[in-house]
Amino acid sequence: MEFIRIIKLTFTFIKENYRSLLKSTLIPLITLMLLMLCESINTNSYVEILIQIISMFVYTVLAITAHRFVLLGSGSFSKWGIGSWSKREIFFFLHIIALILVFIPLMLLNFIPMIGGVIALIIYVWASSRLSLVFPGISIDKGVSFKISWWFTKNHQKLMLSVIVIVPVIFAIPALIVSFIPHSDIINQIITVAATIFEVAALSMAYQHIIQTEYAQG
Repeated sequence: MEFIRIIKLTFTFIKENYRSLLKSTLIPLITLMLLMLCESINTNSYVEILIQIISMFVYTVLAITAHRFVLLGSGSFSKWGIGSWSKREIFFFLHIIALILVFIPLMLLNFIPMIGGVIALIIYVWASSRLSLVFPGISIDKGVSFKISWWFTKNHQKLMLSVIVIVPVIFAIPALIVSFIPHSDIINQIITVAATIFEVAALSMAYQHIIQTEYAQG
């Protein structure tokens, strides 16, 4: 099964490279944790929006660093990760925004009683899984577009859905259990950032597998 293979490869890679991976992503990881802490104690909706926007910028740096580490190795950036913004980061960030905007038309489905919201969520998750291959592609400067991602994933839809859905669920279970423990915010933040790193690494592995498979088949 493709998904099991990707998960095994991701676990093995992180186990063998966790020190270098942690070092290269440490700054954005700590920044994300601080932003999550600020969001948890914030009561102003405008400040919350600002925190979410900043978090997206930080996530962009984190994701690109992790994608490049998995696909190109630690020599593709400085030892402390990516330290500046370039066209690559801007392109990545704009594709995050575009993927969020895809959900807006689907909100019309909420007018369908009972099941509208569920249908919208299913369509969005499926569409996101088909389009997400663009992110590791952009990270390593391959110029992958949503159209190309859609084409490459046509024969790997189950794999992409599994990476996008099952991986977050795996980490959501311990996070839910920990949430019942008083004053467990920091532990939950650690689980969240660990899930983020693993999700990005798994997406990189899926990207590598799909690209190699499709090119091998001509």
